[in-house]
Amino acid sequence: LSIGGGHTITQDSDTSYVAVGRIGSVDVTPPRAATGVVGARSVFAHVVSNSQNFADSVTFEVRSRRSWLGRLYTDRNGDGELGDEDSELAGHVTLAAGGEMAFLLVVDIPAAGGSHPAVDTLTITARSASDSTKSGTVSNTLATRALASEMQLTVQVDRATASVGDLLSYTARWSYAATAAGLQS
Repeated sequence: LSIGGGHTITQDSDTSYVAVGRIGSVDVTPPRAATGVVGARSVFAHVVSNSQNFADSVTFEVRSRRSWLGRLYTDRNGDGELGDEDSELAGHVTLAAGGEMAFLLVVDIPAAGGSHPAVDTLTITARSASDSTKSGTVSNTLATRALASEMQLTVQVDRATASVGDLLSYTARWSYAATAAGLQS
């Protein structure tokens, strides 16, 4: 506002306050299913994502309906397999806003106790350390069988996420092992 003679009068308008809210959540993907042999190890590959609008620490909880032990490991190279470079997750991980991390759920199927065949559901919950209402849950189904012979098939993809038009590379691995009892009819 200008008034003749070079004098300026300044007047403030009303003050507006804007609260920037928290948006987004913590997600765990994808759900998996596998069949394993009693006494063997099963590995489930997952990704935890922080879709919130700020960095946050995430804690993890694993629950088993049958009380089987499930341990979480970082999947440093994202190959979906437990390797020497992968380390057991302890405590929490910090993810940037929009960040994600590949990790593994490793389950050693008990060799003794319980009845086989059996089915277990292992549930992973990833929870924001700063807001416990922000969490993601995924369930894995693990079926067992007590056999003297075993065939395993594993299919892996070269990355956990993709966009329309991306080229994905899949690798299939199989193995077969049998004892003399497994070869008898």
